[in-house]
Amino acid sequence: MTKEELAGIVESLLLVSTQPLTGAQVKSAVEGADDALIDEAFEELQRRFQVHSGILLQRAAAGWRLVTAPQNEPPLSRYLKMTSRQRLSRAAFEVLAIVAYHQPITLPEISAVRGANSANAVNTLLEKKLVRIVGRKKVVGKPFLFGTSREFLLHFGLNSLEDLPRVEEMDAFKTE
Repeated sequence: MTKEELAGIVESLLLVSTQPLTGAQVKSAVEGADDALIDEAFEELQRRFQVHSGILLQRAAAGWRLVTAPQNEPPLSRYLKMTSRQRLSRAAFEVLAIVAYHQPITLPEISAVRGANSANAVNTLLEKKLVRIVGRKKVVGKPFLFGTSREFLLHFGLNSLEDLPRVEEMDAFKTE
């Protein structure tokens, strides 16, 4: 099998996949595909989509997914009659940032960092599956520990938490 043939198969798998597709999933679905050939197939797809395409191949959550090109958002929104996206409140966004950078973290710790009660924001983020309960802290009362979810990575187009900007980078951005 050539990398071009495998790229076509991978493209089809990406089209029907509801989650990012990993090399291991391709390997189990395609007989005779080794790791090197799979990597070449993903590279071939990236090359194909780079030239005047409305679709991009994006690395996210330790896999690959197809996404629409950002410049096509206005006509896509009109087509889908999306007049407004449901956005996170400022409080929810603050809590999400705190969880992302301090996880695992308890609700009282989140509230202490924010200086405000954060229970409603945490509940919103749990409903949207952007954060999840990752355990309990071994202290009196055993409060829940919160961390970001795979949906968080997908929503923000991150491959892993290491892709988050460092706090120092954000401070430098504010002073410019």
